[in-house]
Amino acid sequence: MSDFDGARKYYQRTLELSPRGFFAAITALNTLTREQNGDLPVGTYLAYVSLEWMQDAAKKEHAVREMVERIPQFAPAWKEFASLCDDEDERLAAIENGLAANPDAGTKGMLNISKALVLNLKGKRDDAVRLLGELALDPNSTFGTEHSAKAALSILLTK
Repeated sequence: MSDFDGARKYYQRTLELSPRGFFAAITALNTLTREQNGDLPVGTYLAYVSLEWMQDAAKKEHAVREMVERIPQFAPAWKEFASLCDDEDERLAAIENGLAANPDAGTKGMLNISKALVLNLKGKRDDAVRLLGELALDPNSTFGTEHSAKAALSILLTK
């Protein structure tokens, strides 16, 4: 709705009630705050969240590619880009770009989970299990990171 001040206020309130995260509240507040501080262009979060509603896969891919080119310091865009990569090395490079782009806690957790899954595909199962275990047990992990890491671990450990 382009009410960035109101959005920040309510995302902040959401995180006061659920400090380990509630859906995308951590990413939203972090991005909106960075926009307010001039670290990201105003409207970055609106453009990012709009990706979710894009039905046309080619248009979505184009929008994601454009976002990482235009705003390379925006880690959530790298997370989205990584999910589009078919090549494991390209996906890992996108993940590393996201991790280097000062990600919020939720995005950092999901990037690390993706990294662990790529490591597993590349035959580095022990590294993947170690990373997922650290994420699952880290008291600073978001609720989503903790539970996604545990789910990924359960799949890797049953194979």
